[in-house]
Amino acid sequence: MKLMALLGIVLGPSHMIATFLLACISGALIGSILLYLGFIQRNNPFPFGPFIAIGAILTYFLGEDMIQWYLNLFIT
Repeated sequence: MKLMALLGIVLGPSHMIATFLLACISGALIGSILLYLGFIQRNNPFPFGPFIAIGAILTYFLGEDMIQWYLNLFIT
């Protein structure tokens, strides 16, 4: 929660939504792969902080382009 609050201040609201979306997608993808390969068990907790950091880094460098790409899918 503290990490998300700090990133919300630094990145802004529109980039925060993109950060959370990328964190959820990357966490689900990597978690599914690790679950399938047997590295993690189904009922064990899985850290989400590294995926928030990955989403924040991607959003910081590519955020404006990603948002414009997404909006152009529906506008044009």
